[in-house]
Amino acid sequence: MRHFLVVLILLVTGLVFAKEPIPQPLSLEQALDIAREHPAIQASAARLGQVKADYELIDAEDDLNLQLQADLVYIEPSDIAYDQDENDSKAFLKLSSRLYDFGYTDARLIAAGKNQLSHQWQYFNDTQQHLLSVIQLFFDVLLADQQYTVADEEMTMAYLKYDKTRERHDLGTISDVDLLELEKNYRLKFQARRKAEYMQRLSRTKLANAMGRPDEIPSELLQPDVDWSKDSLEINPVLDQIELNSPQIQELQLKVSAAEQQLEAAQAADNPVVTAEMKLAEYARQTGSANPLSVGLSFQAPLYSGGKSRALESQARSSLREQEANLQIKRMEIRQLALELLLEIEQAKTDLDALGVNEDFIELYLDRSRALYELEVSSDLGDALARSSDVAYQKLKAKLAYALAEAKLAALQGNWKVTAESKPDKSN
Repeated sequence: MRHFLVVLILLVTGLVFAKEPIPQPLSLEQALDIAREHPAIQASAARLGQVKADYELIDAEDDLNLQLQADLVYIEPSDIAYDQDENDSKAFLKLSSRLYDFGYTDARLIAAGKNQLSHQWQYFNDTQQHLLSVIQLFFDVLLADQQYTVADEEMTMAYLKYDKTRERHDLGTISDVDLLELEKNYRLKFQARRKAEYMQRLSRTKLANAMGRPDEIPSELLQPDVDWSKDSLEINPVLDQIELNSPQIQELQLKVSAAEQQLEAAQAADNPVVTAEMKLAEYARQTGSANPLSVGLSFQAPLYSGGKSRALESQARSSLREQEANLQIKRMEIRQLALELLLEIEQAKTDLDALGVNEDFIELYLDRSRALYELEVSSDLGDALARSSDVAYQKLKAKLAYALAEAKLAALQGNWKVTAESKPDKSN
């Protein structure tokens, strides 16, 4: 009975904490929802938690500090001592609070707050970048499936030609050279199909890992709807939007602000400190200096610290220059990336327009080949089918390239709907 209860508890616990299996077929939206639980995103959230704790530590430095101290002491009293008791134990209850340090704590606290908000933007950007990688891998699976279809049809056509030629070779109407050439072509197509099959497995494994479900390989994926008929975007409004809302720029701007406050803190490190103190005491021996209550202010001012202060200030100033440089570098990188994404979007739209015309031609070409085949007239139906599959692959590739570039551009501008709910508040 005891063993049965243990097994039952384990089963119930497993049901409570077990994750639901990934849907089959799997949509892009479902894949993105699952990927939010990926350890990489959780690690970024943990780093944000550490930064929040750093802020709370600094904020707590000027809180009230209540301390109990007890000393158990045995002495041999002096012969002239009034109290000859050998027990010199004492207990203190100390209450202290830093009142003022002339801007040192304030600068550190502001710096910690800026750093915390910077990490919130970093967490937001980390989430975006991981989800963008999931989109890329999701699209890779769709393309791998379509590429396999193309490779399979090309191999099938190559084999049929080779097989048909073998019969003619047996009759002596085809030379050995021609037969070997067709066999070579078939072997190459077979090899291409095996490679396409390998890419199907590999792309699915990568997608499963990116979703945080390495043991659940998705078998069937749904193609997302892609609206590529939108008006073209102008570069200048996009850059203005990026400057205002880019998560990466927001993060680095806050790091610059935090570094400025760290410099102020370093410059104020040698400022005086005023502390209020109150002490309640209980003594086993009574002496003339055994005061049961004392209240006072403590003033502490460093007079000399060698080169430590200058080193701290120099370190903070160098960190500020580094953050300012990082911000300028990131601005240039993002401007370049935005231009490249806009060009990718326009190129994908151009490819889709051209493929639409090509697709119409292939459909007519395929209809004619089918008609000739049904009439038992010489037909290139196999080649027409292969060309139709290739056009479908090229169209899918262009559509997915458009969708991915559009998502990346939206993420750069900070208005990607997939992660909008976790976007930090700029008003802070």
